[in-house]
Amino acid sequence: MTDCGETKEVTPQVLFLIERKRYAQAAGVLGAALSRAPDDSSLLYLSALLDHHQDREEEAEKTLRQLLMSSPRDPDARTLLVSVLMARRQYGEAEQELIGLLRDFPEEADFYVAYARLMLITLHLEKAERLAREALRLEPENPQALSLATICDLVRCEGRQAEGKLAELMRHHPESLDTAWTLLNLLEERKQYGEALRLARELLRSDPANPQYVAMIRELRVLTHPTMWPLAPLIRWGWHGSAALWILGVVGLKLADRVLPEGAVLVLVTLWLGYIAYSWLYPPLLRRLLR
Repeated sequence: MTDCGETKEVTPQVLFLIERKRYAQAAGVLGAALSRAPDDSSLLYLSALLDHHQDREEEAEKTLRQLLMSSPRDPDARTLLVSVLMARRQYGEAEQELIGLLRDFPEEADFYVAYARLMLITLHLEKAERLAREALRLEPENPQALSLATICDLVRCEGRQAEGKLAELMRHHPESLDTAWTLLNLLEERKQYGEALRLARELLRSDPANPQYVAMIRELRVLTHPTMWPLAPLIRWGWHGSAALWILGVVGLKLADRVLPEGAVLVLVTLWLGYIAYSWLYPPLLRRLLR
């Protein structure tokens, strides 16, 4: 069995190794300790933390569930479980855990921050902002709450005061970058290109030489350009939109051929073929022009 003194000695050693990504060494130290005390809550927490850092989220969750059976109110284990669930995209379960944490620790700003981040990556922007503001009420200088509130301001376009502030926060608190980059990709994935472009420009201000930001902004400028509005269905719905337009076009032209004069049908066919050519040729041309 490990005694309290040995656990206290092992804990900082394992945390030191995890912080420096020396995972094999950390596993060796932790494995030896766990062989003597397989039910020690502190060691189980470290085991789950090590798995989480190595993206072994399923193993981490199993260990945390085991730990929480004997220590159901352990705030560290519950907080880590939220991170694990979010990494596995089990957002509903993560939200329930956060609600429980806030019920038990209503004055803990970091739990509001975690909840705000969850709401942000699920694009519940208004709720994310409210939670970030509550975290700032409890802890006015909390850097993560500041960055989340600023990101929400910027994405929701609530005034120009957010512009530049995000870049400043990124310089002083680079850990906020992961949240901003995740949100940017989510906005792009969900076709919210205007919001994504505003966020991408702020990220570029924080790191002007970053090629990922430059490439993202170039593509978003094309997708949000006013001359691209005729292609909105194709941009928004992709190949589904393309298939629907083809079907509507073919059906519409057949119906027109029955009820309209030949000259009018010829005009419609010309317009339809022109639209197809526009959809193929104009986007790459615009990319070149904007570059």
